[in-house]
Parts: sequence; C-alpha cells; structure tokens
Amino acid sequence: MLPCSSRQTVRYVPKDGRDRESPPTYLIGIPTEWGKNELRVACIAEGILLVTLEQLREGLKDAIAEVLPEAERAAALALVDEVAALPPEALLAAPSAKALAKIERLCLTRSPAYATLSAEQQRWWPAYQWLAAKQFLRGWENVSHEGRPVAFTLHQGLASDESLAALPEAHVYEIGSEALALSRVSDQEKKDSASPST
Repeated sequence: MLPCSSRQTVRYVPKDGRDRESPPTYLIGIPTEWGKNELRVACIAEGILLVTLEQLREGLKDAIAEVLPEAERAAALALVDEVAALPPEALLAAPSAKALAKIERLCLTRSPAYATLSAEQQRWWPAYQWLAAKQFLRGWENVSHEGRPVAFTLHQGLASDESLAALPEAHVYEIGSEALALSRVSDQEKKDSASPST
C-alpha cells in the first residue's frame, strides 16, 4: 500500500538514468486531497483549461457511441476501461492499447467534439505536468550540473523555480507525470479500502 501522508515520498529514477550506477533520484510526495486541490487552484491561477485523463476517457466513450456501429460499441468501450487499468510501462506493448489507438484515431477524424477535447488535453498537458512537479517534488539525490552537486530548494512549500530550472526539461515532465500517476493510484486505494471485504 502507498504511504498516505504528504510527508512520505516515493523515489523516482528518470528513464534516461535507469542504466546508470548513481542516477538522479527524485523524491515525490504522495498527493493528498489538500495537495491535489492546491494543484487545481494553481491550474486556475495559470489559466490552464485542464482536461483530465478521466474526462478524456469519457469523451472517447461518447465518441465511440457516436461513431462506431452498434455491434462494435460494447467491445470498444470495454477496451477503454481495460487500457485505463494498465500500468504506464505496459502501454506500448499491450495489444489492447494498440487496438484502442486505432479506434481513437477513427474517433478523432469523425467526432468533432472528441477532436476538440483531445486537442485541449494535448495543449495543456505539459503545463499541468510542470505544475504537478512543482507541487509534489520534495527533494532529490545525485543531481549535478557540470560535475557539481545541485541543491534542492523550496519556496513557500513548493519546489522553487530555480530548482526546476536546474533539471533537464524531460525530467520535470516525468516527475509531474509520476506525481499524477501516484495521485490516481492513491484514489483507487481509497476506493478499494472503502469497499466491503468479501
């Protein structure tokens, strides 16, 4: 089970460091309800019109109902839920993800509403990742620049702009994505813990 306190962290090694002996390692705080709400407030303050992955999936389901023949809809809708449950590292190789990608391409060309929703999600996603990294990054290890260790600093409880600027841009986006993935896992664990045991 994931830790539930915002003071607890998960260690994350970026993709380009996983074959290194002493890779940069980022300490990401587990998103709490307060932290997630603060992230939403930050998005509003930055003018980000956030389309969540959950909203995008619901939009895809609506597009499937609009675009596909009735005989194909049930299987396609089941694929959406199946792919949503896959861990991120399994997405590239999963046959279900490849099958859903074909359906999504069809929906993008035939459903103007879904095409617009998808475009908005793609437009704002990088900014959302950056804000999530700022909100939930709690520290790091083995981060250096030109051979010198780089200090991690906070500003008003958030990762400072100077700290984020010291990192490769790709790492900032990965940190944000990992924090958002942890947020979804913690939500699922809450649902599971609330379900009656059998």
